[in-house]
Amino acid sequence: MNVGLPGFVAFDDEAYVDIVTRLASDVPRLSELRASLRSRLESTPMFNAPQFTRHLEDAYRKMWRTWCQTPVD
Repeated sequence: MNVGLPGFVAFDDEAYVDIVTRLASDVPRLSELRASLRSRLESTPMFNAPQFTRHLEDAYRKMWRTWCQTPVD
């Protein structure tokens, strides 16, 4: 989803097999993907290290606060 390829998301094994089977027989599409995948990845939030780290730290902070507020039995 982050690289703009929602058609590659499979929600079960059958869908995965269908997606890769169709893709394997579509050589022009494979060529286009190979040519564009690096630039697609570089534009995702995962490749923005400062932003990714801030979001990860925020998630850790939220988990810590939740844990601190959990009563001990």
